This record gives sequence, C-alpha cells and structure tokens, in this order.
Amino acid sequence: NLPFRDDGEFALLHSAVRVVLPLIPALAASSPVMEGRITGMKDTRLEAYRTNQDLVPSIVGGVIPEAVYSRREYEERILEPMYRDIAPLDPEGILSDEWLNSRGAIACFDRNTIEIRLIDTQECASMDTAVAAAVYYLVRGLVEGFFTAPLALRRVSTELLRGILDRAVRDGGDAFIGERDYLGLFGLDSKPRKASFIWRLLAGSLAERYPEMRAYIPRLDIIAEEGTLSDRILRGLGGGVTRDSIIREYSRLASCLDGDLPYRP
Repeated sequence: NLPFRDDGEFALLHSAVRVVLPLIPALAASSPVMEGRITGMKDTRLEAYRTNQDLVPSIVGGVIPEAVYSRREYEERILEPMYRDIAPLDPEGILSDEWLNSRGAIACFDRNTIEIRLIDTQECASMDTAVAAAVYYLVRGLVEGFFTAPLALRRVSTELLRGILDRAVRDGGDAFIGERDYLGLFGLDSKPRKASFIWRLLAGSLAERYPEMRAYIPRLDIIAEEGTLSDRILRGLGGGVTRDSIIREYSRLASCLDGDLPYRP
C-alpha cells in the first residue's frame, strides 16, 4: 500500500504505478504449475487472476488500470461502471465498494493508498521483501523524477502497458521488451532487452540513489542470475512433472519458507 495525500499526489503515484506493473512478473513470477501440470505461463496466478471474473469483466478491467488522475475521474471511469455491471448480481448492493475492484493496482480512497496486487511472492520472507522493496523503490524513483519527468509517465498508452504485461506473465524475466516509449521512461534506449536484465539495471541505479535499498541487492541478484522462483521451480522439476516430483520440490520450497532461505534447485 503506497500512500497519497490529495489528487495531485494520487495522479503522480497512479501514473508511476501503472508504468511499473508490467515489470512485476519479470521479478516475482512464482507459479509455473497448476493442477499437476506445467502451464506454459511463468506467472499462472496472474493468468488466472485476469480471467477469473469474466462474468463481469469491468471488475478486473485489463489488469493495468485506466489512465485516470483524480478521484472524481477514477470513480466515474472505474468504480461506477463496475458497480453498475455488478448490480444485477448484487441486488442488495453488498459488493458495491472499492474492494470489488480487482485491477493490478487499486485506489483505496477510504485510506488514501494505492494497493499493488500483482506481486506473486511465495518463496521466503527475505526474498519476498526484496521483491517488494524493488517495486517500491522503482515507483518512488519514477515519482521523484529520477529517470524522467513525472508528467512523461502519462504519455504511455494503456494498451502498450498491457502488451508488455502479457509477455511478462507468459515469459517472466525472459520476456523481451523493446518498446521505445516504455524504455525511455527509465532512461534506456529502445534496444530490446530481457526484462530480467532491465530489472538488474534499474536495481543498480536505484541502489545508488537510495542507499537503504542496497541491503536487498544480494537477494535480487539471485533472481537476476538464477531466474524467478518460477524458473527455479521448473529447473527443480526437470523434464517431467510427476506427483512425486511436485511433492519433492514444493516440500523443499516449504523448507525455504521455514528457514528463510532462497529456493535453489
């Protein structure tokens, strides 16, 4: 949950969060297996997340929230259509509240925060905290104009952001990103790069600007060098997925959680 004070801060924070969302699966993808099979998605949780409310599509939208920059605009373009669409299924109006919104980041005006919901972390406390820290400092860097003028964040289209997110959900850190309008927001040229490499560049720059982030770099380096948790789980499972191999690797993962250790197959 990232706080804002007024419409001005909301506009700045919301524009930065929208830009960061497509990169999150490249760092946090943790779910390559579902119901005993490899799905072909590095972030199966997010693939399910964006399709599990198809009966009322306006609840999740396109995962990347619309480009809105005031409370009034948010209510008119996001909340009110959602409440209208759910009404036939909710005659008592129980669900007509901000928390019904299932986009990848949601505005909570009752407490003046934006909640980021795309982080698929389930490894151990220190790794999960490092992922959260990377996301936080990247949003902060964008808000503070470290990479580009904050108003430039508004120029990137929602469709472009959703396209990058789709690739990151499928490929995790192996997703290639070459959109000039997007990479330029981070001070990068348009040379296509793997998302994992982009994260490594950004993390290094952010650690120079924010010394308190340096403590997280060793954990983030594990992801940069060995892959997301999803990549590492797939390596641990090997070529074939069986009930026994799933039990073995996820038991090891549970031990990592218990001992606060990174999972390394």
